[in-house]
Order: sequence, then C-alpha cells, then structure tokens
Amino acid sequence: MYIAYDENIDERFKRYFPIMKAVTGLLGNQCETVIHDFSNHNESIVAMMGNVTERQLYAPLTSFVLEILKKEGDEAEDRIGYITYYKGKPYRCSTIFIRDGKELIGCLCINYCVQDFFALKRITEQLTTSRSVLELEKEAKDEYFAQSVEDFVDNTVQKIIARNGKDLTKLTKAERLDLIRQLDQTGVFLVKGTVEMLAERMNMSKYTIYNDIDEVRK
Repeated sequence: MYIAYDENIDERFKRYFPIMKAVTGLLGNQCETVIHDFSNHNESIVAMMGNVTERQLYAPLTSFVLEILKKEGDEAEDRIGYITYYKGKPYRCSTIFIRDGKELIGCLCINYCVQDFFALKRITEQLTTSRSVLELEKEAKDEYFAQSVEDFVDNTVQKIIARNGKDLTKLTKAERLDLIRQLDQTGVFLVKGTVEMLAERMNMSKYTIYNDIDEVRK
C-alpha cells in the first residue's frame, strides 16, 4: 500500500490514520484516502494512503472542495458517495470535513475508482430495473485532482474559457468582469498565486484583477 505523509503533520490529523489504512486496505489498489490541511490551500495534501489520482504530497485542494468552502465556509457539510470523473474514469468519492471544536481545519477524502464496476453495471442493467449508469453519470460532480497549483488554475480557467469561447487577451471590461465573477464563484481565488497567474494569461496587471474582484463582490 502506498503511504506518504508530512513528517510535521498536525497531530490532530493523525487520529484518522487507522481509518485511512482500514478503508484503503479493504477496497484495494483502486482506492486512495487523502487528508487535506486547510491551513495552506496551495499545498494542502499532508497524508495519502493508496494513490489512484497520481497526486503527490503537497498537491492543492480540489476545485470541488474549494467551491464548497467558498459557498459554505465553516458550515461546510460532508459529501458522501458522489460520482466524479477524472481523466475519463469514474470515481465514487466522499469528503468528510474535519473540525477542532467549531474550527474547520481540513478534510478526509476517499476516492474509489469504479470504472470496472460501471462496465459490469452496463452489462447487468439490461437484466435489472435498477438505476442506470447514465443516470449516475448525469449526477456526477465536477472535481479535478490537480497535481500542482499551476495545474489547478489552468484547469479552472480553461473550463470557464471553454464555456465562454473568448480570447483572454481581447476581452471587453464587461466580459472580463463576467469571467472574474465566474472564477470567483468556483473559489479559485482562495488559492494563493491565482491572481498572478491569471494576470499573466490575460496580459494585464495583477492590480487590475484585484480591482475587478473587489468590483464583482460589491
């Protein structure tokens, strides 16, 4: 079993190690369990057991978790058993938020690749009346397992660009503000360095981006 963790990990997270080992050991090499430390969104992974998303220690938070934090803050609720896709493969995932009292300090994520089960289900659903794979796919959550901050920002920005079909360097102010608003709703600006990377891609000053963020939040 692949096991990696930060030698200086917060002691409050170590209590979850036996659970991580039990879950990953039970479900096998198609499963991983991950702890994210919210004290640093840019390098949040501080422990991993199993590895199916090919990330390493200190990879950033996923877009899905960031969006939850953006919308729900300290009141964030656990997400259990949702479906997401990564590199074309389906994953059944759970995200359990970790608190110290009322303080939200991190989360434990369980990611289980169910590609083989989906293939089997497609065959067997012809003989059953259970919910189809297509129904499950329609409910899939949008979650990207970034390898680095740059990878995370690129993926988030590219999804918005694809949706709008615009050249980043040729946006009108109204279009730029709409782009910033959409990005802000994803929680991407919670990741340190996002503004600088976006400014470089838009060929403008980071201070312009900061001003735009302030404007769309009014």
